[in-house]
Amino acid sequence: MAQKSRPDPANGTVVTSDEYEGLALSYVRDGVVGSPADTPVVYADSTGRRVKVVAGKMANVRGCQWWSDPTTDEIIDTLPANTSGNPRIDRLVLRLNRSTRQVRTQYLQGTPAVTPSAPALTQSTSTSSGNFDMPLARWTVANGYTTVAAADIVTEAWYPQGGGTILCTSTSRPFGVVLVKGLAIYETDSGLRQTWTGAAWQRSDWDTAWGLAGGRAETSTAPYVTGLVNASGESIGPNSGSFTFLAGRRYQLRTEMSFDTSVSDLTVELRIREDGISGTERQYLVPPRMLAGNPCMSMLEAYYEPGASNVTKTMYATSKVASGSGALNMRRRATPASNPIRFEVWDVGPAGRITVV
Repeated sequence: MAQKSRPDPANGTVVTSDEYEGLALSYVRDGVVGSPADTPVVYADSTGRRVKVVAGKMANVRGCQWWSDPTTDEIIDTLPANTSGNPRIDRLVLRLNRSTRQVRTQYLQGTPAVTPSAPALTQSTSTSSGNFDMPLARWTVANGYTTVAAADIVTEAWYPQGGGTILCTSTSRPFGVVLVKGLAIYETDSGLRQTWTGAAWQRSDWDTAWGLAGGRAETSTAPYVTGLVNASGESIGPNSGSFTFLAGRRYQLRTEMSFDTSVSDLTVELRIREDGISGTERQYLVPPRMLAGNPCMSMLEAYYEPGASNVTKTMYATSKVASGSGALNMRRRATPASNPIRFEVWDVGPAGRITVV
């Protein structure tokens, strides 16, 4: 099999355009030069059906370098009207035209729909033919719109850095054919490092416990409930507050409750439930019988895995008199500033790692 290399003195060190693209792709990633903290490449200012490209910007598309005008913002004017009755999403990209070997901005008009999608990118991976689009921004236009406002623009650009990491935000992660397994990004708004697994973005610290993730501490000294008599039903105690449990993670729920009673031999049932008294029970505990005049502090913990999708909910601690006759008081601490009642949510690592035997 014949071998070759480029540049090669044997052919006068000539490198063709498609050979240059293949060569440059090995060390130059697609993206805008700079960082997400810079002025976005594309903006709008409510001056009509138009968007604008900031002067003095630079980007790389398949090894080819692009510059915007060095002194004057470019106006993409006039964008098509929308009289369809539905909204649409438009997009501005940098397009490498392999016929001309030039990179230029390209407006992509979307298709109106009740729930519209942004127009698809053209991303030919051939180094000798076809076009290649790199996204800069998208915006939604309403039916009958007359202008594009600054808030309509959603930046889609990302910013490659030395060492291979790409800077972006949580809403402008790379997508399309640039995604390769192991691609690393740093989100400047969330502070997270993520890696492309080949199917999804995953935090780089995925296989570790993330520690205390949220919860709620009481600031009131008022009791939750007083005079709960016999098995008259569960009462709500501390809660986690609304919390988003992330798909694929395992959480430990920790709470504490304080009780006192004026009679002896009361037995109390404690539970952790999802979404209130009627919610799914996550844990159940019967602490030792209570004695009159002796406050009781009970700790309760449970585990929760949300499954394949993020779940936002509130976890509650509840109590109920199981046996005995008399009044049970469920209280907050008397000194909340120094030692308040808490309901804590701890991330303890990836879900699905426990073997059920």
